[in-house]
Amino acid sequence: MRAAERAVDASLHPFAERGLRRLKIYVIGSVVFFPLMTWVFTPAGLGMLWLQLLIAAAYGAYLAWVRPGGLQSALATLLAGVITQSAAGTPTTNMHGFLFTLGLFLY
Repeated sequence: MRAAERAVDASLHPFAERGLRRLKIYVIGSVVFFPLMTWVFTPAGLGMLWLQLLIAAAYGAYLAWVRPGGLQSALATLLAGVITQSAAGTPTTNMHGFLFTLGLFLY
């Protein structure tokens, strides 16, 4: 393998400098964004903050590592929101269910 091909191969590796930078940005961004959106858009607020931070970090790491397309990342975001809200014990009665779903779509 020539040096140019090795350089391209190394830059695409997940633990290369660019991959680690992307991982750091995605995890920090998710850890800040998820609790803020949960506090603003859903009735759960900042309850179970430690769990929100854990889910947000896992979500950011997944996006940085896998780099999914639009639909897959939207489904991952919705799944992370549903897991966070269910673990926080958000009520899902009739009106709360509508606001809960609306909050998840705005998430």
